[in-house]
Amino acid sequence: MHEENSETTCYPALDKGNVEIDRSIKVRNKILAIGIIAIMVISAFAMLTPSRSYDSDLDEQPVPAGIEYGGDRETTYTISDMFQSYMKSRDYADLGRTNGTSGLNEWWDFRESGYGELIIRDTYPYIIASPPGPASYDVDPGFYTYAPYRLEVEASNVSDMGTATGKDTYFLPFLGNPNQDGGWVNISWYGTYLYSQDISDIRNRGVAHYANTYYDLFYRDMPNIANDGWWHELMGEMNFTRQAAKKFLGLPGTGDLRTEYAAVDGDVEADWMDEWLADGGGQYDTYTNYEYSDDIRVMRISMDYDNSTADLLQLRFYSISWGNEMLLTRYLEAGNITPSWQGYMEDMWLNMTIGPDMADVYLSGIFLYQMLAWKDPDAFKGAWSMEALHSDYIPNRAPLHLGYPSPYNDYNPATTNLMRPSYNVGTTQFGNNVSYWITPMILNLTDGERMIFRLPSTSVYAFEPYRGASDTLDAAKQTEMLSYGYWGEMVLGSCTPDMASNYDAANKTLTLNGPFDAWAARVPNQGDTSLIEQGSPMFVFTVSEVSDYDVEIVEPPETGGYYRIGVDYTLRVTAKDLSGSTVTDWNGTVIITTNDTLATLGGGSNSITHTFQASENGVWETTINFGTVGWWAVDAADENFTLDVTGGLATEVVYADIPEFAVLIIPILGAVAIFLVLRTKKRRE
Repeated sequence: MHEENSETTCYPALDKGNVEIDRSIKVRNKILAIGIIAIMVISAFAMLTPSRSYDSDLDEQPVPAGIEYGGDRETTYTISDMFQSYMKSRDYADLGRTNGTSGLNEWWDFRESGYGELIIRDTYPYIIASPPGPASYDVDPGFYTYAPYRLEVEASNVSDMGTATGKDTYFLPFLGNPNQDGGWVNISWYGTYLYSQDISDIRNRGVAHYANTYYDLFYRDMPNIANDGWWHELMGEMNFTRQAAKKFLGLPGTGDLRTEYAAVDGDVEADWMDEWLADGGGQYDTYTNYEYSDDIRVMRISMDYDNSTADLLQLRFYSISWGNEMLLTRYLEAGNITPSWQGYMEDMWLNMTIGPDMADVYLSGIFLYQMLAWKDPDAFKGAWSMEALHSDYIPNRAPLHLGYPSPYNDYNPATTNLMRPSYNVGTTQFGNNVSYWITPMILNLTDGERMIFRLPSTSVYAFEPYRGASDTLDAAKQTEMLSYGYWGEMVLGSCTPDMASNYDAANKTLTLNGPFDAWAARVPNQGDTSLIEQGSPMFVFTVSEVSDYDVEIVEPPETGGYYRIGVDYTLRVTAKDLSGSTVTDWNGTVIITTNDTLATLGGGSNSITHTFQASENGVWETTINFGTVGWWAVDAADENFTLDVTGGLATEVVYADIPEFAVLIIPILGAVAIFLVLRTKKRRE
């Protein structure tokens, strides 16, 4: 992202006297105006044209669109839309994508009944609980409760990926000679999960499902599968230049690409599917992050005749699998896009432009199983945590699943007794050390990389920190957890490392810019300091019932709007939530200060601290006595959330406490008025 600097030029005032006008200026201005309009029109067409489309002579273009050839890598991770989930459109014209309607999709019902998950809240803010993986825990973590959020990754000039000899795209098979240049490839994929109706309709020749009508899947090629909530649907479009079609699709590349592909499309499908299956069960085995090696049941790659040319091949891609979403996670890790911030995704977009030496990648998806209901380490308040994580949650298993060495092996409770603190709310081990249920990671940021967190501006949900009586995820556990639930504003909590200087409270945005050394900021495991206790960095966002402190002086000001020095006034502080209502059960601590250094608060100094008591019902009163004439402010800030939960009264004018002040000021003002009249009269004479 680049910001343009704007400069303001000041011009001299126009002389309104007689000016000889140069008529040629109008002609030049007209020519200039026409030129500017032409540029704007051309620019508009350029903006409307997809930035990732190519001309047929692309191989001859030294710097194709979308890549700053030879530029430095820039990557932005943006986390937003916390607690939000979107429904998959049931209108097949939408090609299986969301239409923006909030909700939990049907697959969660199947995961609840078949895999032991538990929907805690089925309306916004959406919250789900899940059991950990089937590891042999020394101390079972019980379960974890999480909320979805959207992750966007914009990575440009990624030199870890490429099509040239010796480079790898990771996502594409080598069906041709791998030791040749690979040209340019565009990929735009969308991934989500299937509804039972999808499975039925794809097999029904009488229904116009997009898998059949748009992606050209023959209805008889759809297997008879039962929906368990995990059938993943990956679809989209790709285009290949001539050289790319030769290297990755195995085409001869000597004639019309359309003709060449039409002759081998079935072979390309089968070979591509075989290579992905080999990857998903071999060097990129999904077993340790899915409990199963990649299992693809359908793959259809059809030609888009309308958008293909003799030199540019446009293809449509459609697949159904158990595990393709986690195979893509492996590829994203290999391409150095998301090596240390991983999770399951739905409503996922993956757009890539891959050239000889580098790539541009855009990833957007609803991330799951990663933002956990937690406790603020420094305040006994409910919070939500996010840490650098790997998607692996079980170790490698011999002899079948050794192709991808999992980083979880170092934390595997079957081979080590290492523990980490757990603040998984509602579990029987809350506040204790437990076995690792996920793999913590180190996420370093280099120059040009950054992470952005956009916190919700509306009230969200959290749970009071508590230890549960059972780890069984059932209706009773849902009722129990909701009894500890509360609403509040998400605020900056106790992150590791401290993130106060990175936080913009006004816009509720946290920005961590590279370079950032996550290893230096790590929390070492006490049993093995070469390993880490938690992911680094670790972000904690607390939910505070109070959003604002309303501060007021109870006594009305003197006539004229001022207060006197040396007088005790009643200062009232009220704890307010995001809607402006008083929080009657608030037990937080407020710090009151004034910039009048001689003032006293509560009879002491010019600052005072108070912890709200239950009997106060969210309203506390003390005294303030101003000590200096001037304009002063009285500010409030919560002890734990000094950047988010604040307040204060408007600056007041404070006059000296002189009883005869009004009597004295009248003759003084009269004398001044007489003096001004006499001086004016003298000037006129």
